[in-house]
Amino acid sequence: MVKNIHRKSKFKIIILVIIGIVVFAYLASLIATEINVKMENRIAVIPIEGVIGISSGIGSEEVDPDIIGSYIDKAESDSSVKAIIIDINSPGGTVIASEIIADKIKNAKKPTVALIRDIGASGGYWVASAADEIVAYPMSITGSIGVRGSYLEFSGLLEKYGVKYQSITAGKYKDTGSPYKNLTSQERALLEKTINKIYDYFLEQVSINRDLPESTVRNLANGYIYLGVEAKDNGLIDYVGDEEFAVNLTKNLANITDADLIYYRQKRNVFNLFGGIIHESFYYMGKGIGNEIFNIENKERLNIDLI
Repeated sequence: MVKNIHRKSKFKIIILVIIGIVVFAYLASLIATEINVKMENRIAVIPIEGVIGISSGIGSEEVDPDIIGSYIDKAESDSSVKAIIIDINSPGGTVIASEIIADKIKNAKKPTVALIRDIGASGGYWVASAADEIVAYPMSITGSIGVRGSYLEFSGLLEKYGVKYQSITAGKYKDTGSPYKNLTSQERALLEKTINKIYDYFLEQVSINRDLPESTVRNLANGYIYLGVEAKDNGLIDYVGDEEFAVNLTKNLANITDADLIYYRQKRNVFNLFGGIIHESFYYMGKGIGNEIFNIENKERLNIDLI
């Protein structure tokens, strides 16, 4: 009986010691982190990977402007962060989402450098153009300054099977872009006018961001791509280089000689992965086809993208 009590006492002591060590280690790590934050210079690296667009929910793979904006705000408020690298690998995306991110970068008070890896085209290039300096790999794909409007049209298929489309709308152009009918000449002209306005605005923003004459940008904005070396020759980027070059450039802009890189990105887990797979599947099964067929009242029947 005495031995059992003694054993229980020793066990309790061991547990308390272990708990004490864990608590001490945790507190020590917090103190060390605090000291580290206060003493070290850091460069925030914010990735723009994939299509830029408003997130459609859990597991979505779009680059959400709200999330990127929160990362920039976090970097701006962290006194240890001296500059920001926008790490871009994106073919573009929606107009509004691209503009929101570009504006956020342009209004950042700390130095910003855009690094274009494989691709920084269309909306991805718009985002890059907002940074203080742009670095691109020699063979990266850049530019592609243009706007695309597209929709699926099934009127011929319906006619083949004897299906008639009846539209009851209030407003002459309410069903413009419906997949069930051909565009009239007036509707096509209206859509082209809208796309041209977006295109002109895109050119204007690149011209302002890059400090280039609008006429120069217009000559380059034929919708085609430029390799990194070509983009440099045309003034679309500032330097041809790799990640190391971009980091050193960022240090120079921040007037620091050494810095740790801190990566701002969402943590991925099994739930995110599963959600991403489901989202990707239903994008092609649902949005890519279903919305075009069934969503008559939704403006998504005409897709306008910077891709």
